[in-house]
Amino acid sequence: MSAANWTGAFLEAQAAERGAADNTTAAYARDLNDFTGWLAARGHGLDTAQRADVEAYLIECEAQGLAVSTRARRLSSIKQLYRFAFEEGLREDNPAVQISGPGKSKRLPKTLSIEEVDRLLQAATEHGRTEDDGGAHLPDAAALRHGHAGDRARHLPLRRRAAIRACC
Repeated sequence: MSAANWTGAFLEAQAAERGAADNTTAAYARDLNDFTGWLAARGHGLDTAQRADVEAYLIECEAQGLAVSTRARRLSSIKQLYRFAFEEGLREDNPAVQISGPGKSKRLPKTLSIEEVDRLLQAATEHGRTEDDGGAHLPDAAALRHGHAGDRARHLPLRRRAAIRACC
């Protein structure tokens, strides 16, 4: 089988053997078409690409500003294609096997634990604005406590401005 047919055979195997959903198969197809196009522009093909080529492609994806999740999916597509090619005897090696993904970006927690709220309030009490520093007359800790008392966070800045106007 020629390298030009690898992607089609791989996608068929994904759908038939693994039961990949249509959206998954379409995403793999887009990812692999982008990768093969990138390789072709540099005079390479799926059958001649090396680890350095895969890594350079991923670096370019990052430089283009692609999301971590998109880059991770692209790497997954490439790794699975090369695993398929290796297992089917189309390649004697797998140039992507030792490449690690871009990692996950750290996200803010959706909710804070009681201990985290206590630490936040303590930090605001110790390091927040006070009447003596020329800042607002409503200390940060009080504003946080007010927000923590059940008000929605988006209303807190409005209340803070109203409190500042009321006392100044």
